[in-house]
Amino acid sequence: MKEPDRIQLDSFQMTILSDGAFRVSRDFFLAGGDPHEAEHYPEEFEVALNFICLETNRKQILIDTGFGETGGQESGHLIHHLTQAGIMPDSIDYVILSHSHLDHTGGLLNNGKPAFPNAVHLISEAEWLYAKQTPASKQFRILSTVRPLLKLLTEDTELLPGLKLIHTPGHTPGHLTIELQTKDGVCHQ
Repeated sequence: MKEPDRIQLDSFQMTILSDGAFRVSRDFFLAGGDPHEAEHYPEEFEVALNFICLETNRKQILIDTGFGETGGQESGHLIHHLTQAGIMPDSIDYVILSHSHLDHTGGLLNNGKPAFPNAVHLISEAEWLYAKQTPASKQFRILSTVRPLLKLLTEDTELLPGLKLIHTPGHTPGHLTIELQTKDGVCHQ
């Protein structure tokens, strides 16, 4: 088994974990992006799904959750890789959801129950309202299941010292970017 990549950034230890990969169309991947960039991509291609778990001040913060059980054989491996890295799902303190697409929210459930039962799940209110527009979608059904754990953000929020959640609409109306402030500068995820 390959050890996960771990990077130390001041007080933050960043563990990079794979959920697997999935096949996307150029139109899906570049939705909302610069149309002139499309010519540089094939019609379909495979995308790696990598996610980050941060540890700081004895807090575990997971950024997005991958496809989870909604993935096929090629994806949905995040929880397995978390546990292999020694990070138990019930030890996660915060789950930050950058946006509501299934490749970022599908892993919120494990066997129909919250996969991270002790975590505060953070998503922007604008993203919740965006997801709510399609009540029959898998991602909204998943988000609805964890709704008691969800905290809806209406403004930029400093979650912990040096860790800020910033509203960056574009890819989706309520997209969040994670900003880490270190002595060497700022890192965005």
